[in-house]
Amino acid sequence: IEEETDRIKRELCVTNKEPGTDTTRLDGVTETQVQRELNARAVESAEMLRSDPDYWFLYGKQVSSCSLFLDYLKQTDAFTIAVTKMVATQKNYTTDQLNAFMEVPPPLTYNEAMAREDSSLWEAAVASELIALSKHDVMEHRVSRADLVDRGIIGSPTKLKLQFDVKKNDDGSYAEHKAKCVLSGHPRFLVEGIHYPASYALSPDNSTIMFVCALALTKGWKRDCFSMSAAYLQATGKQHECHDILLEYPEGLGGIDENGETYVALLKSAVFGHPDTAGCWNETMNGWIKYFFSRNGWTIRMLHNDPRVSVILSPEDAPSILITSIDVCYLQGERVEDLENIRRSFGDAFGIKREDPKYFMGYSMEIETLTNISRTLTITQPEFVEELLSEFGGHIPIDITNVPFGPSTIWNEPDTDPDLAEQRYYRNLGALTLAGKLLWLSRRGYNMLLFGATQLCSIRSKPSKRMWIAGLRMLGWLRDNYKLGIRFHSGAVDPPCI
Repeated sequence: IEEETDRIKRELCVTNKEPGTDTTRLDGVTETQVQRELNARAVESAEMLRSDPDYWFLYGKQVSSCSLFLDYLKQTDAFTIAVTKMVATQKNYTTDQLNAFMEVPPPLTYNEAMAREDSSLWEAAVASELIALSKHDVMEHRVSRADLVDRGIIGSPTKLKLQFDVKKNDDGSYAEHKAKCVLSGHPRFLVEGIHYPASYALSPDNSTIMFVCALALTKGWKRDCFSMSAAYLQATGKQHECHDILLEYPEGLGGIDENGETYVALLKSAVFGHPDTAGCWNETMNGWIKYFFSRNGWTIRMLHNDPRVSVILSPEDAPSILITSIDVCYLQGERVEDLENIRRSFGDAFGIKREDPKYFMGYSMEIETLTNISRTLTITQPEFVEELLSEFGGHIPIDITNVPFGPSTIWNEPDTDPDLAEQRYYRNLGALTLAGKLLWLSRRGYNMLLFGATQLCSIRSKPSKRMWIAGLRMLGWLRDNYKLGIRFHSGAVDPPCI
């Protein structure tokens, strides 16, 4: 979209060029002009897309033939058209309307989505998702029951499901309507050892993230963040050799063959919901990173104790550190031009979306300049705290003190022996969940909670009133002090080194 907008600006500059003007200057083109042209092109492209029979196939219409979009994609990028249309559709709604859509629970089915006020946004989101599946050749579409018999493929299909959500930006504002086509995994359909091996999804260690961010702060490095488009669908890592997995289209999609039977699909590569997908994507991305940044004077090393962190040296030996978490990359380095080159390389390989580097993996990382040579980095998790308060905030007592845990309090499990009725009551209230989430926060920026969270967890096997009240006390303190977090100073006497 950014590239298309820039292209439109340049075309408009040329079209409206006056004698003696510089066509490389884009500041003379207004946002209204660009948006008008973008909308016009989106409408035109959408009509082209709708005229293709495969577009209607994806929406359950019967057509005489199906090319799986491949012939169409050779002529134009249907995915770009769909995304452009989705962005243009958002302009038909006011900011207040888009924000109001975030407060409504998302629809559960495609038919429900099409009956809503924001149906055009859901339709655009679904089109973008389904075309992405075709673009990356994830599955073989429109396989009839007769074809399955001829191929000797038997078994019950695994259901595909459309999941709907309204995404928010990190600052809480509206981002986009999102539809994702996923496998509805179930032990009956997906069996470990038959349909997939042991599954995993690597995430960077919390302490590693804080160390790298503290290091970058002391060295005055720049930072950048971006996410990869439809990451799992681009996985080319070798999947486990498994039986053919039949897929049942979501309700309202797929179509019916000449015998009146619904078509099915055959899974060809990674898709959301398959247990092997995370491993395939990890293999794909790591393989590309190692290959690409080991050429043309670049060098790269991945940390042995945390393979999601890589140190990249430019041809001039300027360092950058890359942290990856599934489809999001957090980048910090000495030179802006190196960060731009790395980001551009990812964009050429996978397609990317720029993200705000102030946010990563649920962290809010605020950098404040105190003087010309002194800065601070404060790491908090305000969104997680808000969710925790919405879940348990109604139980917080009024008399909250200014410390999260009672002084001189050391608990041991033998000291706490509530009866079974008390244990059952506070377990049902959510005492175990509260303790676990407080422990999570204490390990991710709120180290002042660590002692209290450890005490709570020491008696988790027997939840009690004592444990419940102590947890609420910690939550009440957190409500009033969540902006404290953990803070690093650039003027540290002993700065971290690597």
